[in-house]
Amino acid sequence: MKKRSSNRLTSVSGEREPAARLDRQDSTALTALRFISKADGAAGWTAVENRFVEITATSGGLLPRSKFGECIGMDSIDFALELFDALARRRLMTLDTIDGDQLREFWEQISAQSFDSRLQTFFDMIDSDANGRLTEDQVRQIINLSSSTNNLPNIQKRTDEYAAMIMEELDQDNIGYIMIESLETLLSYAETQHIRRDSEGSKKLSHMLSLKLNTTRDPKPLKGWYSGLRHFVSDSLQMVCEPPPVRDKYLRAYSCEEMNPYSFPKIMIDGPYDAPAQNYKKYNVILLVGLGIGTAPMMSIIKDIINNVEAKEHSQINQMEEGTQRHQQGEKESMKTRKAYFYWVTKDQGSYSWFQNIMNEVTERDTNGVVEVNNYCTSIYEEGDVRSVFIRMLQSLNHSKNGVDIVSGTRVMTHFAKPNWKNVYKQIAMDHYGSHVGVFYCGEVSLAEELRQLALEFTHKTETRFSFHKENFYPPC
Repeated sequence: MKKRSSNRLTSVSGEREPAARLDRQDSTALTALRFISKADGAAGWTAVENRFVEITATSGGLLPRSKFGECIGMDSIDFALELFDALARRRLMTLDTIDGDQLREFWEQISAQSFDSRLQTFFDMIDSDANGRLTEDQVRQIINLSSSTNNLPNIQKRTDEYAAMIMEELDQDNIGYIMIESLETLLSYAETQHIRRDSEGSKKLSHMLSLKLNTTRDPKPLKGWYSGLRHFVSDSLQMVCEPPPVRDKYLRAYSCEEMNPYSFPKIMIDGPYDAPAQNYKKYNVILLVGLGIGTAPMMSIIKDIINNVEAKEHSQINQMEEGTQRHQQGEKESMKTRKAYFYWVTKDQGSYSWFQNIMNEVTERDTNGVVEVNNYCTSIYEEGDVRSVFIRMLQSLNHSKNGVDIVSGTRVMTHFAKPNWKNVYKQIAMDHYGSHVGVFYCGEVSLAEELRQLALEFTHKTETRFSFHKENFYPPC
């Protein structure tokens, strides 16, 4: 990695920027994210126009800067003034008053539903000195703001690392700042390409960004922050030390492993499956849904599937080596499952640490793509929302460079917000026409009814049959 300048709080003019200014910009950016995501566009213009007429009745149809917030229905006077200045700067306006047409133009930008318009407003707010540049400190603030807004504490802990990654990507000449246009390009491409969330898709995105930005990559890429060393206590003891009450989890202790020079017993979670999931092997296709800690029995099923697939492959290899076509009847009836779709939905980023090792193990061992893993973090605003676009960009960049998802800490890319369950059923019905699909759910009661109704609906309306099984999980009081 290139050595970055240590003078991080120095402005372009060479003067030290006071911390108060940085704090103010951070607060302003947060308010900007919230406001431009809530503005109701054309539907709200009538109310804004009516207030404009009332306020300017005695001022000759000119709205003073001090009344801008009141006119557009904004409570924060300070933020309204900064928003006015940002919009005026872009239009090279120097007066403290605007007319009705100019107000309409302001409103159309701040309330526009398009991603580009909202992103432009956000950058206008950040670029308070109108020089089109962002320092590493400002990039760090944006990352901090985005991770805080989306309740992603693990990303906040790596703010310095991710800011350095962006600067390395966009500041190839190490001049100490990046151009806003370059970051806009990075954000827009990450959000609008809608690539598949796998390593190949991320590599494609990274390549497109390189061509678009017309920069030369550093021959020494950013060192991967994800090492093979797992934190022993977090991975081995955390479901054991502070789990919610889940029925029938058995524990077995393996031999001690030598660790930092101390020895600790390694604790592993090992079945059995909850009653509704015991019959999963009779279905050719299964849909596994775990809500929060309800994913525990689903993880056991996934590992069992991988073990069975590998055992069958080894058996076939042995038969080929022996030159025989014999087929054991017991093997034929043991497991029919040929495809499994796994959906884990959680609102807490920290939850992913429970099963990081298992998810990585599945992606490594499942060479035939039998299991499709889909993680959803509901604390993150849906894709396309300005409040989550920086997380999306960081996710794509880090996965393309290091092969690790910044949300889950695994090789599996995390989706934002909640799944569209109707689309999930629809896709499975299309991909497995005429099959009998077993749907297994473990989690709170709230989602069970929706999944059950969809199973009935698609069974009646398509040639694919869905059988729903559930195990309700009641969280502790």
